Amino acid sequence: MGAPEKKDSTRGPGYETRDISVRPILWSALGLMLLAVFSQFAMLALFNDYQAKDEALNPPQRPLAAELRRQAPPEPRLQTHPLADLAALRAWEDRVLTTYAWVDRGAGSVRIPVDRAKDLILERGLPARREGR
Repeated sequence: MGAPEKKDSTRGPGYETRDISVRPILWSALGLMLLAVFSQFAMLALFNDYQAKDEALNPPQRPLAAELRRQAPPEPRLQTHPLADLAALRAWEDRVLTTYAWVDRGAGSVRIPVDRAKDLILERGLPARREGR
């Protein structure tokens, strides 16, 4: 092993001796800020334009007219009289289950009451399957 090497003074100290250039950083920051401000004003102008178009298509209603005319709320609506609706549904179901009616007159299909259908099943029995099927 030989003697320690001598430092070469022509190569430099081995680290960055200059500071960073501040001017390009400031210009970039200024450009970003201007872009942000411009974007905000552009969006404000766009929203104002949309609002003006919406107001032109849907003119405001007179306050008294809106109060006097009741509009139905959008779907789905709540029942205003649920007990009456339930009673009407049950009356319809009872009528369907306890009365005779034609289902299809051309085909000879008839609806009969449930109690009568039960009696017929007891009298005639259920249809049996044929052997071999």
